[in-house]
Amino acid sequence: MKITLLKLAKYNQWANKILVNHIQTQTPELLEKEIDSSFNTLKKTILHIADAEYIWYCRLTNVSFDKIPSKIGVGIEVLGTEDQKIIAFIESKDDAYFGQNTDYKNLKGEPFTNQNFSILTHLFNHGTFHRGQLVTMIRNGGFKGHIEATDFIAFERM
Repeated sequence: MKITLLKLAKYNQWANKILVNHIQTQTPELLEKEIDSSFNTLKKTILHIADAEYIWYCRLTNVSFDKIPSKIGVGIEVLGTEDQKIIAFIESKDDAYFGQNTDYKNLKGEPFTNQNFSILTHLFNHGTFHRGQLVTMIRNGGFKGHIEATDFIAFERM
């Protein structure tokens, strides 16, 4: 399990970096341009991914989350910091840890228990979902050029 999760964490970091780097090369207006999606700007979408990584990391480490990226005025580069924390966390655990459960509360305060493997798998799927939205938002924002592929197989081919 650890090997699989570590690979997915590194893929997640790689794919996030591609889109953040791409967006940083565009006009600053594109980052804040309102575009219909789950979150109405590229910046809000990227910070949502970073928020989720931060919150799940805190839940897995049993730390209160008081510095949610989108609430403390950081830029989109914070996603790389959150990605690296998840990688280091996975590297620090033995394989047995991922078969164990974590108790946590959702943002409404409702209690849940899930297997650590499932939590991390959810986190990476969540990022993939929103990266797809980011590409669509970039296109709907008027960008016509090439956007580097972020598919898992492209990561594997490196």
